Amino acid sequence: MKAKDISNLYLFCQSVECGGFAAASLQTHVSAPTLSRAVASLEEQLGEKLVHRNAKQFQLTTAGDEYYQRFSSLFSKLNDEWTRLSNSQPVLTGEIRVSCPEPFADAFLQKLAIEFMDLHPEVSISIQFSAGTERFLMSRLI
Repeated sequence: MKAKDISNLYLFCQSVECGGFAAASLQTHVSAPTLSRAVASLEEQLGEKLVHRNAKQFQLTTAGDEYYQRFSSLFSKLNDEWTRLSNSQPVLTGEIRVSCPEPFADAFLQKLAIEFMDLHPEVSISIQFSAGTERFLMSRLI
């Protein structure tokens, strides 16, 4: 049995919800021709025509309406659960301590630390500068 491609079914449902491929392309960030090919592939996979399409019209067939009714609520529920999971992630808190040579902090670490603190305001970063790169490396190797 050949594996089913659920992404084509999802793109079909998004195209229906948006009223066509052009509008769905804005929502999904997938080009309209790619959406059209995904729906055509789904139609081939199912052996049924799902959409009557031309340049000005996007209309579901009876089979297309049945598939949309059956699967759109599943994708909606999946999206809701995904959002719930994303929002339930714990907030990072605490302190990060870094010891490094000052040139390394200036050239590399400072920008990353600022970006990280913007993303995780509950985390503080303490940077301790060592005397120099060579002495820092030697103290870590010994």
